[in-house]
This record gives sequence, structure tokens and C-alpha cells, in this order.
Amino acid sequence: MLSQFLHIIVKLLLKIRKILYNISNKIIYYVRGIRVDKKEKLIEEESKILEYKLKLIRNKIIKNDRAIKNYSVQDINIYKEVDESQRKKIIKEQNDLKEVVDNLYFGKLVIEYKEDDQTEIAYIGRKGINIDNESIVYSWAAPIANIYEEYNGGEYKRKYIDKGSGKELFLQGNIKDKRKIKIEKSKVIDVYSYASITEKDEEEFIKDKIEKSSTEKLGVILETVQSDQNKIIRLPIEKNILVQGCAGSGKSSVAFHRLAYLAYNYSLKDNELLVISPNKIFQGYTSNILIELGTDFNVRQNTFKEFAEITLNKKIQNTVINYDENSEEGILKTSKRFKLILDNYINYLEENFIPKDNVIIDNFELINSSEILSIRNKLFSTYKINDRVEKIQIYIEKYLKEKMQGFINSIEKLYKVNMDVFSKYNRSAVIYNETLKLSKEEQEIRIKRFKKQCLAIISGYISNFKKVEAIEKYQELLGDRNLLDKLSKGILNRNEIDIIAKDEIEGLINNIDCIPILYLHNKINENKNKYRHIVIDECQDLSYLEIAVIEGLTQSFTLVGDFNQRININKSTISLNEISEMFKKYIFFESYYLNKSFRNSMSITNYANAILQGYFINKESIPIAFNRETSKPKVYLNMKKEQTIKAVVESIKGKNSTDKNIAVILKTELETIDFYNQLSTLLKDKKVNLIDNEYCNYEKGINVLSAKLSKGLEFDYVILVDANEYKDNENDKRLLYIATTRALHGLEIYTEDKECFITNIDNNLWESKFKLSTTSMNQPIRDAIIKTLMDGFGNLPKEYINYINSIDNYAELTEFGAKLDGLEDIHKLFNVNLKKRETLEIKETMNEASVTLERQVKIGYLEKLTNEIKNNNQFFTGKQSDVFEYIKSNIEYLSKFKNCKELADNLGVSTATINTVLMKLNLGSFGSFISKINRCIKNDLKSRV
Repeated sequence: MLSQFLHIIVKLLLKIRKILYNISNKIIYYVRGIRVDKKEKLIEEESKILEYKLKLIRNKIIKNDRAIKNYSVQDINIYKEVDESQRKKIIKEQNDLKEVVDNLYFGKLVIEYKEDDQTEIAYIGRKGINIDNESIVYSWAAPIANIYEEYNGGEYKRKYIDKGSGKELFLQGNIKDKRKIKIEKSKVIDVYSYASITEKDEEEFIKDKIEKSSTEKLGVILETVQSDQNKIIRLPIEKNILVQGCAGSGKSSVAFHRLAYLAYNYSLKDNELLVISPNKIFQGYTSNILIELGTDFNVRQNTFKEFAEITLNKKIQNTVINYDENSEEGILKTSKRFKLILDNYINYLEENFIPKDNVIIDNFELINSSEILSIRNKLFSTYKINDRVEKIQIYIEKYLKEKMQGFINSIEKLYKVNMDVFSKYNRSAVIYNETLKLSKEEQEIRIKRFKKQCLAIISGYISNFKKVEAIEKYQELLGDRNLLDKLSKGILNRNEIDIIAKDEIEGLINNIDCIPILYLHNKINENKNKYRHIVIDECQDLSYLEIAVIEGLTQSFTLVGDFNQRININKSTISLNEISEMFKKYIFFESYYLNKSFRNSMSITNYANAILQGYFINKESIPIAFNRETSKPKVYLNMKKEQTIKAVVESIKGKNSTDKNIAVILKTELETIDFYNQLSTLLKDKKVNLIDNEYCNYEKGINVLSAKLSKGLEFDYVILVDANEYKDNENDKRLLYIATTRALHGLEIYTEDKECFITNIDNNLWESKFKLSTTSMNQPIRDAIIKTLMDGFGNLPKEYINYINSIDNYAELTEFGAKLDGLEDIHKLFNVNLKKRETLEIKETMNEASVTLERQVKIGYLEKLTNEIKNNNQFFTGKQSDVFEYIKSNIEYLSKFKNCKELADNLGVSTATINTVLMKLNLGSFGSFISKINRCIKNDLKSRV
């Protein structure tokens, strides 16, 4: 009875559940229908508004075109200054209007101001557009755009600095509506009203932007900017900040957006801004972003080495440079401790700027060193050494001449007093007049002699105040062991002092020396460029001393970096604590964290995090994946080199690589060259770009590069080759972390081993893959074919055996083997196949020759290198001259020599002579010079394929 009752209850509950389910579905469909209808109405409404605004813009473009065409030469001559200025203004406006028509704006704000109850409808875009004194689009950097970013609705109050007056003003009112508008090719595609937008809608919008974004250049994030990013971008110029952002967090984009924001709101010029970037590849990657953000200029970007060479007028390059940097030496010379020694040296130069000797002539103290020192401290202490030289020369010369003249005046006055006394006691006119004449002559001679002595001493003394050169002073410091020991006391030990002074003993300036030399240069010279804001990107890879150099150039900074991506680069890289300590003297210095990764999918982020587990700097720096999913990283195990290259080729061909950017990443630059040569040969129909040093260009399509050089870049797909080369240590894990976090949509990893560090990562985070190879089966088939033929026809011609051994495809081998059944004419079989191959080879050769003829005028990497050597202004004598002549005449044959000694023996000179010539020519060591020659030869060959 009870069981029947329970059965009835369960059936009843199931019926109720079904009814509720149907009702909920109807409600959902109804709500969705309302949302769809509302969305369509919003799109229709905004389309009409966009059409109206575009009509205004197109009419203005037509009007401007007429104005420019009607601008006559006569007008220029009559109203030259006014009209030319107006013409430039019209042309700029015309360019701005044409730039924005495809994507006029991305946001809309309806606000009611409290002061006058007036309502304004503001549209926000990349560029502010005014037509007939009416703002039809506001710039994203304008104060009203900050209201759009910070508030979704309701009341707001926001202070801002007025661009014209510089006064602090307030925006206050009520937000009636806020919309995100998606426009493509002058058409409204979608509209999101914040009155009904959900978190999921926001995520979908961002996902869509990520999926459609180009990885060719650093992207503009205005339409997807997050609140934490927006806060950083719009900080006032007096705020110095450190932005620690994980891979893919948009930290570099935020830094450039902040630059553009400051340029707009503080009327900054391009020569007042500077970006210190990690390498030339990154500079190319970020080259257009400021223009895209609506500024009229692109900011100057330099690597630290470039900045040093420009500041020092390339004096470093004209010195003998040894580019083989020693790790221990580099760490010491870029450390905080070496900065303390350089500061001690600056104080030493300051203390010895004034000669310590006093000068007395005829019991008159012309020069008192304490007096001169007091003048310097009182009047010239704020000037740097070289900037005070001319000023102090003029002042001290005038001061000493006045002091001399004062003494002469006192002598003359005393002489007059004495003669007056003498005249009282000598009544004889004859005696008086003779004595007076004699005394006057003697006095004039004495004063003339005294004055001449004083002026000579003053001139010599003034000449002691000379401008100093940072390079010379640096060499003097390292060359004066007693002084170096004194200034390093309590800072470095004797062994460390030996290391930093080593190169000076050998007469060389090391490449790393440009950092301390630049620090000295900035300490003794006034900065000519008055920077108002400096961005330091990838600051975690700069040394303490490099940051100290830049810190002395301005009062406003944005430092950007990810200390999880720090790699060993033979420098004393700065720590977080050292940055905080260095910048704590500023009233405003704050650190910000951006730890959400928008670049990588969740699977890739989780996999990359597992690689670096245990080595994250702190909890705040661990990346959090944005809610976007792709397939898990694919790890191909036990892949031999020949299998890997074929698999990579197949993978690239399987992707639409004309539209997507693909990175093939290896561990080192050296490995990239060999793999690039193989890959570009097999992918003849596709352009493959090699990035094997920091001066290469980052190009759309397929790029082969090292893990280190991939930092800061992003790609649609990343293929990691020879992953077994990464060992289970901190530095290799950081390199691998950098490489894996470059990928937006897909990550493939190839390793020769079945078990290695890669395979020890949690196997739930990656897919294990294996590509079966038939390579091991091929040789037995070849042997069987040869044996069968020899059994039937006797000994085979060598070319037949070579042909069989050249077949490395399993299907082709089995097909060839099948032809042996019933074979009667062996020569006919081979002649057909050999002829077919010969025809293909001839065709390829002709194609190659055609390309060579077409490009040989344009391409000549080796010829360019030869010309650079020939045009070098260095003067050589004796055996050095013989070496120089041989190098410039036989450059293409130099790579046949295994080492420097072999070349030296061939020429009958010492290896030291060859190294001296190479270093004077700025060609580095023999090994690096040969590598450069080989790269040129390979580039020339590649250009002809």
C-alpha cells in the first residue's frame, strides 16, 4: 500500500517538474525575444545616428578638399604665415576625418549635468572630431571619456585638470544611459546597453575582440579596457608607478595608452617623451600604437644600448670594444655596489674640482683655495661639473682681477699718502720733484710687473677648470688602482676589484661599460633633453645601474614588467625592493598588479602556470586566465628531428597561415638558424621569417625565433621545437614559460624524449600525442629491393643503388617495390624514374635561376657587409694592414677557417693581431664575425630560393 502511494507521489512530482520546465523555457524564450527585439531597435537607432554623423564628416571632407584645391600660390605670397598655418590645419583635419570613418566611435554616454540640468549625448572614439565648433565625437583621453569608463549609471562626481587653464575642475551629474557600440566598416554591428548588459555579455564582447584581433602589432584596448587598466592609464603625470603584469595582461598596451593620455591632457611633445624598450623587435611591434590612439606623433623608442650610444655621441663605438661579456664582471659593473663607487668617484671629482694650493705674490694672497671653494659652494653647487666650468671660469676670473685691482689701488693710495708725508719734511722743490719723479717711475714699473704676474697666474688658474669626458674619467678610475681601492673600501673585496679593473689593464672597453660610463656622463653633464615622462618596458631585465641612469633624467615614470619573466642576461638585474628603495624619494610612487591574462586561453594559462610553479615572485603575480577556452596544449613525444620538421610543416600547412601569425620557437638563437634553413626549404610556397638577433624585424606570418627573443610578442599559434632541451632549473623554466605564454589560440610542443621535464607536468593539463614514423622500416625495404634486383640482374650500376637509397618515403618505396614483380627490363625502369627526377631538378634549377636574376640587384647581404668593412675609417699599419686587406678581399672564404689560429697561421701573423683588427672594425670576436658572415651567406641564398 505504501509503495503504491509513493509511486503515485513520484509520478505527480515528475509531472509538476515537466510543467515547470516548460513554463521556464517559455519565460526564457520570451525574455530572449524581448532582448533580441530590443537589441534590433538599438542597432537601428544607432545606425541612423551614425549615418547622420558620417554624412557630416563626408560633407566636411568635400569642403576641405575644395579649400585645399582653391589654395592658390598668390594667396600664399600675400598671407604667407596665416594661410600656410591654416592650410596645414585643414590638411591635418582632413587626414583625421578620413582615418575615423570606418570606426568612428565605440561608446555612448547620455549625461544630465547637475549645474544647469542640461543633457548631453557624448560619443567616445579614438580621435576627437569637431565640425563647425561642435564635438560630434570626444577623444577617449578627454575627461568625459573617463566618466564613460568608470561609471555604468547613476550619479557621478569626478575632478579633472582643465587642458587650457591647468585648473582643477569637477564633472558632476547623472548618467541616464551608457552604451558600447560595435562598428565595422562604417556600419553598426552590435549595441550593448548597460541598462541590460550582463557579465556574460561583457565576456562575449571581449572574446570576440580577442578572436578577431591581429597579433601583428601591439593592439589598442580602448573598447575592452578593464577598470584596473583604466585607473593606471588615467593617473596624473606626477604619479610614478610600477606596473607588474603577467604575460598577456596588457601591461605594455596600458603603458602606451598612458603615454597617449598624458600627451593629450598635458600637451606633451614627442621630444618630451621616451620609451626604453627591450629590443628592436619589440620596437617594430609597438611602432604604430600611439598613432592609432589618436596622437599626432610616435614616441622615441630606444633600447638602453641605443640610448647610451646616442647620448654619448657613439663614442663607445669608436673605442676598441670586446663584446664577449663576462658574467661576473657584468654583474659587478651594473650593481648597486658599483653605483656607490661611482657616486664616491663623483664626490672625489667635486672635491678636487678646486685646486687646493694658495698663491701669494709679494706678500699678497691672490688665490685662497678656501675662498674659491666657498664661492663654488655658494653660487655654483647646483650645477653639474661640466655645466659650471664656463660659468665659474668667468666669475672667478672677474673676482680675481677685481681682487688684484683692489690690491693695486691700495698700493697706489699708500704711495700717495707716503709722498704727502715726504713733501711736508722736504722743503726743497728740486729735491722733492726729483724724488717724486723717481718714485713714480719705480712704482709704475713695480705695479706693471705685479699686474703682469697676477694676470698670468689668473689665466693659468682659470685653465685648470676644464670640462671632463666620462669615458676618460672612467678609464682613469679603473686605471688608478690606489684610487679605486680607496673608493671601493667596504664595498668590494680585492678579488672583485681585480675583476672590474681587468679590461682597463688590457686596454679594452667592454660593451657592458657603456652603462657606468653613461651614469658618469649624466652626473657630470646637464641633461639636454628635458623629458617630462619616461616609460621603461620589461624593467625586470634592466640592471640596477641602468634604472639609476634613467631615473636621473626626469621626475615622471611608468615602469612596466613581469618579474616572473626575468632571465639570466649577465647583469645585476634590479629587484622589486631595489626599485621601491630607489623611487621612495618621490612623493607619489605606487605599485599596481595586472594578473588577468587576456592573451592565453584557460588551458594555455594553466599549463604555463604549472611550468613555473614554485618560482612565482609572489601570489599577486600568478596569472588568472580570462574565461576563454581552446584545446589543451598538445605535446608530441619521442619525436626525432626529421619527424619533427615534417610534423611542423604539416601543422603550418594545416593552419590558414596567410591570415594568422605562427611562431616556431626554439631554445637558443643558434638552434633557430638551422631549423629555419630546413623549414624555409620545405615551405617554399610560404614566406618564413628568421629572428635570430634583436635587430631583426617581426613580420606577419611564420616566424622562427628563440624563447628569449619572443618576449613581449604574441602569436595566434606557437610551435615549440626540441622542448627536451629545457632542463629542470629556474632559468630554463622561465624561458619555457615565456615561450608558452606567447600563444593566443594554440600551443604545440615537440620533444625527442618520452620522459623529460615537460612530461612531468600534470598530465591533466596537456594532451599526449605521438606521430608514428615509418623511417625505421624504410632501410630493410631498400635492402630487399637491391637484393632482389641483384639476384635477378647481377651487380647494379652505382646510380641505380643511389636512386633506391634516396627514396625516404614509405609509400614511394612500396610502390617502387611493387614494380619489380615480372620486371624484364631493368634499364627501362630506372631510366623512366631517373628522367622524371632529372626533369623536376632542371625545373627547380630554372625557377631558382629566374628568382636569382630577378633579385640579385636587390639582395646582397654579404656585399653590404663587405662595403661596411671597406668604408671603415680605421687606419692600419704593418701586419694589421695585411690582415685588413685580406679580410675585405676574401670575406666569402673566411668561414673555411675553423678558428682564429688557423687563419693566423695561414697569414703568418698572431691571433692578437687578427683580434685587434676585428675589434677596431667593430666586428667582435673571430667566432661572432664568422657567424655574421654565415648569416649573410644564408640570407643571400634564402633570397634566391
